[in-house]
Amino acid sequence: MSVYSDLNQTNATESFLVTDLHSVFQSVSNIINTSKRQRIFRRDLGIRLDSALFELMDDVTEEIIKNEVFREISNQDNRVIIDWNQTSIVGEPEQNVYNLALVFEVIGFEGQKFEFVGILEK
Repeated sequence: MSVYSDLNQTNATESFLVTDLHSVFQSVSNIINTSKRQRIFRRDLGIRLDSALFELMDDVTEEIIKNEVFREISNQDNRVIIDWNQTSIVGEPEQNVYNLALVFEVIGFEGQKFEFVGILEK
């Protein structure tokens, strides 16, 4: 029996629903890849990173981005418990990107750590 389920946003021909961890990863991806006020009926969904991504790439900006990711994911998806110490945001000035490695636990899957890896681009 599934603990979590959501509509499949990537390949609905394969399956109409995604369940459990796929549902959580899809939600985290949606939050990270959506800017605040981008969705008409869900203006609170997403993360406000626009200004931080265009700041000087340094440790302070990495910490600002990490705080914003932590706060918004914690507020918008209560199934996710982020491990602050293992999560990292590392800027790569040559490519103008930040590498995100988000380590978290999922309620209902206690004792297991999961990692969402992504790139934040300017």
